[in-house]
Amino acid sequence: MYSSYNIESFRNPNGVISLQVEKNGEIINRFDFYADGDEGKIGSIAIYGLNLRGHADAICSSMKIFGLPVSDVSYEFDLVDVTLDNYDISSLKKTSIIDSLKSGSNNPEPGELKFTSSNHIRYQNGVDVSGHNYGCNRQVEIKNNINGNEGYTITIYNLDTNHPLWGNNVQMAPKQMRVTKVSEDVISLIGFGYDLMGNTFSDYAMDVYISGEDVIKIVLKMLDRNTYIEYLK
Repeated sequence: MYSSYNIESFRNPNGVISLQVEKNGEIINRFDFYADGDEGKIGSIAIYGLNLRGHADAICSSMKIFGLPVSDVSYEFDLVDVTLDNYDISSLKKTSIIDSLKSGSNNPEPGELKFTSSNHIRYQNGVDVSGHNYGCNRQVEIKNNINGNEGYTITIYNLDTNHPLWGNNVQMAPKQMRVTKVSEDVISLIGFGYDLMGNTFSDYAMDVYISGEDVIKIVLKMLDRNTYIEYLK
């Protein structure tokens, strides 16, 4: 909603952190954040500028500001004074792609997961047809959907050399996938939709094997060819 605004942050001489929202060179609002102790928590927020009554009413309705719990709101004509309720600072930890995958979410926050493999095995119809490929360096990149849709974008890179035809190191062009199943140690995704040439992404799937926050291996599945590639560390 703020894509057409210019937003700047700065520290005042008194230590207060300010967030200033401008549009067409004019200041719309300024949010001053006052610390509560030395843990990095915010104790209160003062809002200056336009539509202060609207800000006050919106905060009173939800009793939240920037996702944080509010204990009191005071509208004083030239400012809105917001006192925050006590909150757990660990709740502000940004959700990572691996967190989104583990929860089965297909609406992840922006971010990426990069898994680097130095060995892979190719299976055709369930049979190992390549053996180990030690020293073949590949990188599997999983990020939020680059088209802004639900799900994830999966790309595989060749870290050893560029492709002789298209001149870059993309091993597998970006594929759009969504999470379909999550177990204790495996996250399964499958492609959906089509690329610009009309090719379906549903011919591709992927299993991400995890241990805690660590990715152990990734298996790329080319379903129309009954071919799997197991990427290992």
